Amino acid sequence: MNYFIKQLILDEEKFKQYKLENPNTNDKILSNLSKLNIFVGTNNSGKSRFLRNIFSSSTLNFLPTGINLDAINRLIANLKIEVKSIMDKYRVLDYDNINGYISSITEIQSVHENKNYFEHLFNGIIKLTSTTEGRPFTLSSYSAYGQNTQLISEDLRKVGTHYSSIIKDITEHGHETSYDFTKVYIPTLRGLRHLTEDKQDVFSSRTLKDYFNVNEVNQKLNDSIFTGLNLYDETKKLLLGTLTKREFVRNFEKFLGENFFNGQDISLIPAFDSDVLYVKIGDEQERPIYDLGDGIQSIIILTFPLFAFQDKNLLVFIEEPELYLHPGLQRKLLETLLRPEFKNNQYFITTHSNHLLDMSLEMQYTSIYSFRKHLDETDTSREKSPSFYVENVDNEDNSLLEMLGVKNSSVFLSNCTIWVEGITDRWYIRHYFNIYQQSLKNNQKFKEDIHYSFIEYSGGNITHWSFLDDEDIHDTVFKSMNTDKICSKLFLISDKDSEKKLPRQKKLKLKLGNRYYCLKCKEVENLIRKEVLLKVISEYEKEDTLEFKDNNFTYKDYKDNYLGKFIEDNIKDKKRRGKYCSDSGTISDKVNFAKKVIGNTTSLNDLSNETISLCKKIYEFIMDNNK
Repeated sequence: MNYFIKQLILDEEKFKQYKLENPNTNDKILSNLSKLNIFVGTNNSGKSRFLRNIFSSSTLNFLPTGINLDAINRLIANLKIEVKSIMDKYRVLDYDNINGYISSITEIQSVHENKNYFEHLFNGIIKLTSTTEGRPFTLSSYSAYGQNTQLISEDLRKVGTHYSSIIKDITEHGHETSYDFTKVYIPTLRGLRHLTEDKQDVFSSRTLKDYFNVNEVNQKLNDSIFTGLNLYDETKKLLLGTLTKREFVRNFEKFLGENFFNGQDISLIPAFDSDVLYVKIGDEQERPIYDLGDGIQSIIILTFPLFAFQDKNLLVFIEEPELYLHPGLQRKLLETLLRPEFKNNQYFITTHSNHLLDMSLEMQYTSIYSFRKHLDETDTSREKSPSFYVENVDNEDNSLLEMLGVKNSSVFLSNCTIWVEGITDRWYIRHYFNIYQQSLKNNQKFKEDIHYSFIEYSGGNITHWSFLDDEDIHDTVFKSMNTDKICSKLFLISDKDSEKKLPRQKKLKLKLGNRYYCLKCKEVENLIRKEVLLKVISEYEKEDTLEFKDNNFTYKDYKDNYLGKFIEDNIKDKKRRGKYCSDSGTISDKVNFAKKVIGNTTSLNDLSNETISLCKKIYEFIMDNNK
C-alpha cells in the first residue's frame, strides 16, 4: 500500500450514533487519516465500537492517497465537452446513443473497495473508439439524413483514442484502478495459551458473538480475527509444510530476534507433547511461552499477522496494544509498525496509554482522534441513547491527558533542555541548530519541544540556581532553586564575557561537566561569520559596498570584542543615524539585529567554525538523552 486511506465515508446507519466534528465536511466522514490512527477516549466513549464497525464493514467507501480525483474529474468534464462539441459541429442530437454513455460518466466522489472506479469511464471511452459509420443516429432539422456519418465516427474515435491513451498512461504509472484490502482485528481478548482441552479458539468465537452479533460462525469475519490461540497449530503446520512455509517461520524468528531480543537467535517450537509454543532465546534453555512473561506473548501476537500478510494491502485493527507492554516495548512496537517492510499496512488502534501518545509525537504519519460520549439532557426518557463525538485532534493537545486521567508530569515534557541567556540567544542558537541538523543527511533529526526545549535564564540570574551554591539544605528561605527537581537533563550555554566571570564559569564546568558550554567568543553575536556580518551591515547602511578601516579584517579581530563597538569603531562613512552599540559596547538593537542575521544565515556555509562546534555539542547532548 504505497497509498493510504486518507478519508473514510461512513455508513449512515451503522455509524448513526457518531458525530464527527469535521468543519467543512459531511457529518459521516472520517478525515485526515494517516498510516497510524490512534483512537483515544475514556472507558465507554465509543472508540472500540467505532473501530469494530470499520473493521466489519463489508465494503469500504473511501478516498485514497496517490490519486488526484479533481484531475480525473476535470478529465471527465473535458471529455464531455469535446463530445458535445462534435455533436454541435454536425448539428446532431445523438449518434449511436453516445449521449447515453457519456451522461453515465459522472464525477468520482469516492472509491469503493474491490470496485474499479474507472469502469464507467472505460466503458464510455470504449464506446467512442468503437463507433462505426452507418449506425442509427438522430439528426437535427438542419442536417440531411445520413450526411457526415463517416466524419462523425472519425471525430468520435479520435476523441476516444486520445482519452484512452491518457487513461492508459495514468494506470501504467502506478495508479491503482481498484483497491482491495486484507483485514485483521486483534481484540483485547488474546493470548497464546489454550483454555480448553479441544484447543478451540474460544477467544475468537466469544468476540464474534459479543461484538458482531454472530452466533454461528461467520467464516469471513472469523478468519480475520486473530487472538493468538491458533498460533501453536499455525506454527506447527508451517514447520511441517513446504520449504517456503518453513522459511517463513525462520524469517519471523529472525525478525523477533533482531527487533525485540537484541539480535539473539530465536526459535519457536510447537512441542509434540504440549499445546503451547516453546521458545528458545540465544543459548538459553527452551521454555514454554508462559514462562517468558505476558509482554513477550503480546509482542508475538501483535506482530505475527503483520508478517503473515506482508504481501497484502493490510488494514490492522488493534484493541489496546499496550496491554502487558512495558513503555520501552510500547515504543519498540510503534517503531515496528512503521518499518519499511510493512509499507503496505495501515493501522487503527484504541488506547488508554499516555506512553503511546507521547511516542506518537515523534513519529510521522500519525493521526489522533478523541472520543466523547454525550447524553441529551433534554431527553426525558429513562433509557437515553448516547451520541459519540469524534474529533481529529493535535497529538500535543493537553486535553487528551485529562481524558486519560494523566498528570502533565507524565507526558508532553521535553526529554532535555537547552539553557541560554536570553531571547536573542535562543533565536540565534535555534536557527543555527536547525541549519546544522539539516546538513546531517542520514542522521536522526530531533524536534524542539519533543526531544528538547530552550529555557532562558536571563544572564546574571544564573546565580539563583543550584548550579553554583553549596547551600544549607535546611534553609527554607534563601536557598537556590533546585534545577534537579525541575529538569535534571539540561545543557547550559553562557557567554564568555569578561574575566570577572571566570570563577563562575569554572564552577559551572565543575558542576555540569560536558553539559556546560562557554562560548569561545565574547557573546552570542560574536558567533556571526564575517560574510553574514557584512550583509547585515549593508542592510543597515543601504549600501552594497562597505568601507572599513581594515577591509581585510577576520573573525579573530572581533570574536573577543563587543560587536557593536567593533562595528562603530571600524566602519567608514557610516550612514545609519543610530549607533550600532549601546553604552556597554554590545549591539544596541539586539532584536532587530538578530532578525537580520537570521535572515542572511541560510546554510552551513554561513556558520562560523565556533557555531558548528557548539551545534555539534548540542546535537550529541540531545542524542544521549533521547535514546
